[in-house]
Amino acid sequence: MWCRLRLQTTKIVFLTGICLFVLLSPLRAEIARLEICASYFNPSEKAFRDIYGQGVKYGFDIGRSVWKNLEFYVSLTYYYKRGKLTYTQEATRVILRPIGVHLRYVFLKKKINLYAGGGLTYNLFEERNPIGKVKEDKFGFVVRTGGYTRIKGLKKFMKEFIMDVYISYNHCHMRPAEIGFNIGGLDLGMALGFAF
Repeated sequence: MWCRLRLQTTKIVFLTGICLFVLLSPLRAEIARLEICASYFNPSEKAFRDIYGQGVKYGFDIGRSVWKNLEFYVSLTYYYKRGKLTYTQEATRVILRPIGVHLRYVFLKKKINLYAGGGLTYNLFEERNPIGKVKEDKFGFVVRTGGYTRIKGLKKFMKEFIMDVYISYNHCHMRPAEIGFNIGGLDLGMALGFAF
């Protein structure tokens, strides 16, 4: 029953994001974008850093302008890292899969477009080691600021190339094994994509 509830929650988040994207798309349909992202992830929790250290997150954003300088996007991120348990030094691994729906406001539109925004994330956490396997899913939030530049693309295929540099902070407090901790942290990232 718990697995079914998780599946239903995941479906609700996905469907809500897709519905918002579809409903808001006609408002300003001339700019849509797809970006592939990579970021250096520094977890907030010291215990998490002691076991897994820092690492690289990968993902993608898809979004579009919805009103003047306001943009909406959906993101999917993946983080996988191996480490060693603090006391036994046995091998362990963690997987994080945050799914997010976000809004951002572009407040300077020149060669470099600066923006700030935030959104809601649905975080899937999984840890495996000889002691056992732990899974948890919970909602959190993210704030993000950065800047991007646009380079003219090929008119027949895409309107422009996009290069984006950003810093973000994700927060999600979980209690997967009777110990509460924040699985979020600071991301310093870069994204490459195109507008169409």
